[in-house]
Parts: sequence; structure tokens; C-alpha cells
Amino acid sequence: MERFRAGQRLHKKHEFDAVFRSGKRVSAQVATLVVKANDLGFSRIGLSVSRKAGNAVTRNRMKRWIREIFRRDLSMFPACADIVIMISRPVTVRFEGFRGALLSTCSRIR
Repeated sequence: MERFRAGQRLHKKHEFDAVFRSGKRVSAQVATLVVKANDLGFSRIGLSVSRKAGNAVTRNRMKRWIREIFRRDLSMFPACADIVIMISRPVTVRFEGFRGALLSTCSRIR
């Protein structure tokens, strides 16, 4: 089983700012993705889940779901890109529905 490594995440504010400044934005019902190409040879994700999405338990579940989807379905995400995934409203679907919606949003980026 492949782990989700710390190097596959955006950590610093300047990394997020660079993606927001010059990235391509795609919105869908469950999330908004902002994507910017990088020179690292692999993709990284940053997560932003608003308090409007629910209480701490719900927000942490959303982040776990996104990390798991990224880990399992890495080939569906843009290659060699920094991706910020933002959730700003409550998600009412279960994991498989959320996964399908997120991956269909990713396919619109290519």
C-alpha cells in the first residue's frame, strides 16, 4: 500500500499563494480546484475546508477523504501540478459519491 507522503502536500503560505495567483480554477458542486503546473516531476495537493462545511469532525473527514482519493487515484489528477482543493459548503454525499464528483471535476482540468 502506497502512503500519502508529506512531500505530496503544499505546506507553506507562499506555495498556496503561488497557486492562487496563477492557477487555473475549476468549480463543481462539491469542491473548487485551483491547478498550477510545477517543475517537481510529481503532483502536490493543498487542502482548504471552510468552517461552513461543518464541524471539526466533518471537516477532518473531508480532508481524509481527499487525501485518500489523491493517493488511490493519482493518475486521474493532473501530472506535475500543484493542486489546491477547496470545500466551502457541507458535503451531503457519501465517500463514493464525493470521489466520483471530485474525479469528474479533475477530468475537466485536462
